[in-house]
Amino acid sequence: MAQLLILEYPDPRLKKVASPVTAFTAELQKLVRDMAETMYAAPGVGLAATQVDVHKRLLIIDVSEARDDLKVFVNPEILTAEGEAEQEEGCLSVPGYYDKVKRAARITVRAQNERGETFELAADGTLAVCIQHEMDHLVGKVFVDHLSPLKRARSRDKLRAPITAPMPKAPSITPYVWAPPCSRSRATSGISAATEPPAMPVASVRPSTMRMGGELMM
Repeated sequence: MAQLLILEYPDPRLKKVASPVTAFTAELQKLVRDMAETMYAAPGVGLAATQVDVHKRLLIIDVSEARDDLKVFVNPEILTAEGEAEQEEGCLSVPGYYDKVKRAARITVRAQNERGETFELAADGTLAVCIQHEMDHLVGKVFVDHLSPLKRARSRDKLRAPITAPMPKAPSITPYVWAPPCSRSRATSGISAATEPPAMPVASVRPSTMRMGGELMM
C-alpha cells in the first residue's frame, strides 16, 4: 500500500467530473487499499478518487469510532433523499476550513463494491452526510461550493495565507537571584527556576481525530 497525494482547493483538477468504473480489476482493488491508507493517515472519514487525482466514480468511507468499518462505493447513485440536516463539515482537500452545510438527512444509495457486486444502503446521520459530501467530489464540487461567494473567498484566502508561528519572547533573567529548584528535573539540570527559558510556542493543531465539535474531515 502507499499513501497518495491529496489535491487541495482550488486545484482545477478537483473540478473534473469522474467517469464510471467499468473494469473491476486488481488495479482497482489496489487503488482502494491506497486510498484507505491515505484517508486513515490524513486522518479523515471519507475520500473520493477525485481527491487523489483519479477521476473514476469511486469513494471510500469509514465513520466508525474504531476505524474498522471501511465502506467502498463504486459508481454510487442516490435513489432517495429525505429531510434536511445541517452539520459543520471539513474536507481533506480544503484543510483548516470548516463551515455548516445543509444536506438531505436520510438517503438510499445504490453502488458496487470493489469486486463489482451491487448493493443498496439506507443511511442517515454522519454516514448520509459523508456519502453526499464524497459524491459531490465525483461531479467536480467541494463542500465550499455550497457556501456563499463571500465564504468561498474566505476559504481561498485562508489556504493562501502563510502559516507562521509567533517569535518567542526573550527569557526574563533576574541577576544575582537564586531560586531553589521546584522539581528534581530542574535540580539535576542545573537551571534555576528564575533563569529557565520559556518553552518554545507550539502551533495550535486539531487533535488527531476526524471529528471536532461535529465537524467532519472528508
